[in-house]
Amino acid sequence: MKKEKNKTTKDKTKSDAIIMFFLWILLMFLLIGSDIALLFLEADTHNLIICFLITFFFAALGIYVVKLFIKNISESQNEHNINIPTYLDEQKAKTTKRLKGKDMYEIIDNYRRQYYVTMIIILVISTFLLTTVFIIKMNDYDYLHIPIYWSILIPVIIMIISIIIGYKYDFSFITSLHLKKEIRSHGYDEQRVNNDFMMANYHRLSRGIMAIGQSYYVVFMQNFCRVGQIRGITSIESYSETEKINDGTLTRYFIRIYEDDNTVSYFMCADQIASELIINEFNMLGYEVIDKGNSG
Repeated sequence: MKKEKNKTTKDKTKSDAIIMFFLWILLMFLLIGSDIALLFLEADTHNLIICFLITFFFAALGIYVVKLFIKNISESQNEHNINIPTYLDEQKAKTTKRLKGKDMYEIIDNYRRQYYVTMIIILVISTFLLTTVFIIKMNDYDYLHIPIYWSILIPVIIMIISIIIGYKYDFSFITSLHLKKEIRSHGYDEQRVNNDFMMANYHRLSRGIMAIGQSYYVVFMQNFCRVGQIRGITSIESYSETEKINDGTLTRYFIRIYEDDNTVSYFMCADQIASELIINEFNMLGYEVIDKGNSG
């Protein structure tokens, strides 16, 4: 009965995905058609830019939905009559997924590039949309008239300023050369570390990744990298910190590793699930992770 229920749920999910996909196609035809119509009707720049931005937003959203749709179809073909995976199951499965790159250095550089691309896309979309909405809203007042082309000029200026001001924290990122230097400083064999890294499980950190192999663990973050031997670990702790932000709270999750050379490394996990998966990984390697609780 449970398997039949899961199958029914998956079939409904697939059906809903197909319907949403075709509705998006229809929406894109309407949006692109309206853009073309406005061009032929020689509409004013104000309306043209608004329509182009709306079309771009829904196109980007649709591409993301299509990727989810294709993933759903692929998983449906490879999995039959199994429970619908939870978020924890999905993240656990991702830890064993091989990352793109012929070696650990290429994987690290690919991660850096992906980080840059993601940050730039978020910055561009949010800046253009917010600035355009602000200008349109300001033009509702009779005593104000801001030319619509400022919705292009202002975002560009804001992005340049944001990159300059936030470069150190948001955009700067150490390179694979730092990882190479870290390995050599400990006298580790690069090939052995690389082989272990390529077969490791990968975990999400805040602005970084952690690879836990059989012989080594590698931490690579925005401004920090660490390579240590698993056998050199003396103890591991997990803890969290809670901070009040406006009317809510934000909890951050950390892992702290002590080694036999008196080195202590700590790093922030992407979220609670990532922290739990790292703890479970070390548990399977025979280490008890001590929960130090919340210090917030």
